[in-house]
Amino acid sequence: MDAYVEEKFNFCFGYKDLTSFDASDPDGLKSVQWLLNNFGMADVVRPKVGWSPDNVAQAIESEYGGEAKIDYAFIDAGHWDEAAILDVTSIRPFIDTTTPYAIFFHDLPCFTEKLWAVTRALYGVEMRPIGPLPGGTWEMGIISNLET
Repeated sequence: MDAYVEEKFNFCFGYKDLTSFDASDPDGLKSVQWLLNNFGMADVVRPKVGWSPDNVAQAIESEYGGEAKIDYAFIDAGHWDEAAILDVTSIRPFIDTTTPYAIFFHDLPCFTEKLWAVTRALYGVEMRPIGPLPGGTWEMGIISNLET
């Protein structure tokens, strides 16, 4: 689920003070739909337009039912701790930590130890960096009970 609003600002913090969005005009969704069709993923990934964390439960439950559990999430949150914390907290009721799961984070350099502390408390495991990417940065992270 994504609001797909970043494209309208050309600046990663441009949407920080928004409290809603125009769901009828999600520019980035066009790109997602093209990618899914181009790579044959349209039957596997079902994008939802929404505002996180407000619409997370609704998006998951409308697709999978009221008792839904998910085993994979990719969080590309707002680039500040509070946004990522709200996102990772909103999916927690849908993650069964007794079964295999993986939660991926994007843009790790934007966050502080505050996010790591919350994820440890919520999931009981450390977030691990994935990388490094070219240039030596650790852009991605994973919270998981899977062996690496």
